[in-house]
Amino acid sequence: MSKQLTTVDVVSANLGDKACLVKAFEGAHAVFGVTVGLTQESEEVQGRNIVDAVRAAKVPLLVWSFLPSATEVSKGKYTTIRVRSLLIASYVPFDQKNAVEKSISTVGQPAVILNTGWFADNLLHQLNPDPNNSKKWNIMFSLRRETKMPSVWVGADLGSIVTAIIDHWEDESWKQRLMKEPIAVAPYEILGGKQAETLANVTGKDVAYVQQTEAHSPHVRQTDVHQQALKDLGNFADEGLFKYPDHSDLLKKLVVKTDSFEDYVREVVVPHLQSTE
Repeated sequence: MSKQLTTVDVVSANLGDKACLVKAFEGAHAVFGVTVGLTQESEEVQGRNIVDAVRAAKVPLLVWSFLPSATEVSKGKYTTIRVRSLLIASYVPFDQKNAVEKSISTVGQPAVILNTGWFADNLLHQLNPDPNNSKKWNIMFSLRRETKMPSVWVGADLGSIVTAIIDHWEDESWKQRLMKEPIAVAPYEILGGKQAETLANVTGKDVAYVQQTEAHSPHVRQTDVHQQALKDLGNFADEGLFKYPDHSDLLKKLVVKTDSFEDYVREVVVPHLQSTE
């Protein structure tokens, strides 16, 4: 991003080509780093390339979307966590994204680290018609209905949060505060059962939450590795290991208005369900 956000230049770059990234980043005031799954290079390699290119191009600020190391948080108990395990069998972003965060510290790149939590946007992949009742919908996920997940509506909130960080970056007091520790940009926690309850209340439809102990989805490949990852993700969250500190006051001081799960349901899920009728 340029310092003045009144204009946007679109450039092409390959996350696997560091030299290409350096050229793309030249003159940028800030870079928001996002890696891509299911490509030739792992997310860790892509992330390290972004970090090195940002440093080489002398970009003042890197904003990095971060996940904790599941291996470290669980003290080696969970090593196969896939944050999108319901959708893609070979995604392993928890530890890979954590490794990139360590790389940022090693090279000395000024950066703001964001903990994004679970994406409300994933709900459309989890919401399926009940096979035995055409008037009923099921939210299918690996967590127990009583498990809380820190969450964010990426499509509505993440861009405004990143923009607010960039706008405050040149204020030295804000800079130190933003760099002090990873910032949780998960405005709310929600239970799986509460998701179903909210959908039912807003849409007037019969909605249930179904804990998925096996992968029964056209979006995933049925493999033993994936099944174990699905189980581990559920256990990881059930044991309270996927939990962030409350940074809502910080977001308010950045003058960022965030959205609730109900907002997401009204603006995205309702039109989606209407389109299926």
